[in-house]
Amino acid sequence: MHGPYSARYLPMADLWLRTLGPDTTASAYYRDLNLNTATATVKYTLNGVSYTREAFVSHPDKALVVRLSADKSKAINISAALSSKLKYKVAANGKDGLVLTGKAPKFVANRAYEKEQVVYDDWNGEGINFEVQLKIVAPVQQ
Repeated sequence: MHGPYSARYLPMADLWLRTLGPDTTASAYYRDLNLNTATATVKYTLNGVSYTREAFVSHPDKALVVRLSADKSKAINISAALSSKLKYKVAANGKDGLVLTGKAPKFVANRAYEKEQVVYDDWNGEGINFEVQLKIVAPVQQ
């Protein structure tokens, strides 16, 4: 959508959430973007369980929050991963998280005729270093 020469506008990371369970078709699918609360919501029913996924970004907290819920106990079973289109490494952060460390290129060409299109330096050299942290928080069972 950005057109050519947009490599400098790549996102830092992609968050991948994969539901683990039987491969069946969901019903009662609903999705919504509420501009007043800046919340994206998805709801669906699968195997008799109603699921909700809500997501929002908090600029002051510098956080993307994704809340997964279901109307039956222990119905949520997911795997989570982080990746990037930039140079990156991912490592476990304890038992409930991941850390992606990345490096933006030191140079991105403005035109196709330029000899070098994307140039990376080493991890300690030029280019912006960044870090994305993922933490999974399960609610306390009562």
